[in-house]
Amino acid sequence: MQAMNDPNANDPNLIDDDEGQASTMVGEYANYITVGSTQTEFYIDFFQVVPSAAAEDEHEHVIPVRRLLVSPMLMRGLMRALEEEVDNYEATYHLTLPTVES
Repeated sequence: MQAMNDPNANDPNLIDDDEGQASTMVGEYANYITVGSTQTEFYIDFFQVVPSAAAEDEHEHVIPVRRLLVSPMLMRGLMRALEEEVDNYEATYHLTLPTVES
């Protein structure tokens, strides 16, 4: 955890490693996700959906970005953390995010 007076504390690309040293974490953009499960794990697949560059091609291209595997024990905690972060985001920026039905 970074100290409150740390000038890099608000940089989303920095994360402390297990020895307390700040390291850079590179983010990857995704604008579409799918979620599924097996008996032993949940998976979250992240994708970029981009329009085709060719004028005659009206289809979008779906580019896989990353698959995240999560144990069932961790999934509820992840859901709570995401919900808390959305609530914090809405309160901080005075926005209400739309509900997206799957």
